[in-house]
Amino acid sequence: MAAPMWRSRKSMSTANDKLPRVSTILRVLDDAYLGVPQAALDHAAQRGTDLHALCQDYLMALEGVCEMPNVPLLYEEPYAAFVLWARQHQLRPVTIEEPSVSTKYGYRGTPDALVILNGKPTVLDLKFTASIIRTNRVQVQAYRRLDKYEEATQAVLLHINPVTGVLKHHLVPNSPHDWAAFLNALNVWKWRQI
Repeated sequence: MAAPMWRSRKSMSTANDKLPRVSTILRVLDDAYLGVPQAALDHAAQRGTDLHALCQDYLMALEGVCEMPNVPLLYEEPYAAFVLWARQHQLRPVTIEEPSVSTKYGYRGTPDALVILNGKPTVLDLKFTASIIRTNRVQVQAYRRLDKYEEATQAVLLHINPVTGVLKHHLVPNSPHDWAAFLNALNVWKWRQI
């Protein structure tokens, strides 16, 4: 197992910037938020960004990289749910928001974390939304095949309601069906670029 790696939240420009992001490919499959007012999307995106940062700071604090975060009252419920879950599952971070590419398939992505969960290397994807949508499983299939995340033997979608803090742990099995959906969408995206 590699030594823990941390990165800043600022993206760095690389030669891989021309590769499509996993999120870009997922929009080929399903734009679940089409028709939602932009103001609502912006609010939800900011809330998700804030909660991701708090949970990722918690993981970094476990390794002594930073102090435990100060949690705004608005986010106490979902943050507390994450911390309780992490303690119950003896979560240990390996990498947090480490960008990677799939050199084999030609795309890039940045999973939330690679962790040791109950002794197993696990791709962890945090979702602070009202519900899980089917492309979330496809997203995790793509993350599992990124070069820096191939050591993961399992993947987890951790769905936390951003208002109530109700948490649902979804172990995402390796799905040839979901992986095929991603590859087909990637090929459609590439075709559109010609």
